[in-house]
Amino acid sequence: MIRQALFAALVSGALALGAGQGFFGGARAQSVTYAPAPSENLVRLQERVGELEQMLRQATGESERLGVELRRAQSKNALLERQLADALGQGGTPAVAPGAPAAAPGAGQLGTLPAAQAPVDSAQLLQDATRYLQLGRYAESEAAFAAFAQANPQSPDAPEARYFVGRTQVAQRRFPDAADTFVAFLKDYPAAARAPDAWTMLGVSLKGMDKADQACAVFRDLPVKYPRASPAVRNLAVAEARAANCPAR
Repeated sequence: MIRQALFAALVSGALALGAGQGFFGGARAQSVTYAPAPSENLVRLQERVGELEQMLRQATGESERLGVELRRAQSKNALLERQLADALGQGGTPAVAPGAPAAAPGAGQLGTLPAAQAPVDSAQLLQDATRYLQLGRYAESEAAFAAFAQANPQSPDAPEARYFVGRTQVAQRRFPDAADTFVAFLKDYPAAARAPDAWTMLGVSLKGMDKADQACAVFRDLPVKYPRASPAVRNLAVAEARAANCPAR
């Protein structure tokens, strides 16, 4: 449609030019073999038509690309909704890969709430979250940990669940979300057993956000703020500080 309109305009312009310069009959009648040189205006019109055709092809390609991206986003959104429903216990017990190790929380960590005192759904959420974490299904693990923490804010396992919400966000490279999660954790549980870990992972999240100065300050302050941090946490902070090219203390 656009191309037809452009060529119609081109023909009209050429006729007008011909009428003024004697291309088609009139005082300057020519033989049928006469082939006048194209006028400057005609050449410009032809060039403009070519430019518009190129723009049209580019616009068509961009439209097709956006359509593909939209379909991918819709598919991803639907997948996340299914994962969340599954994690919340609406889609049945999540399948476990053959031979996958069963969840085995350590003492004082996840799973410490007696089954007789915990709602069945919350216990299932905790099991699912740990299983997903072991399988590397971080989005599903995050959803289950977050659901458990929201439903059981007073549970002894709530701090651990919220900490692992941040860890799964780091694993997904969603560093701004992880930083927010760890800041909230440290505000609500400043003396929790996981506080040194959360402090260090806050530095990791800031490093992932390209906030090197803030990350280095967090790594530097770990021994001062948490002098009883475990050697593993201290070593992690040192390694991350080295990776961030933090200045020597």
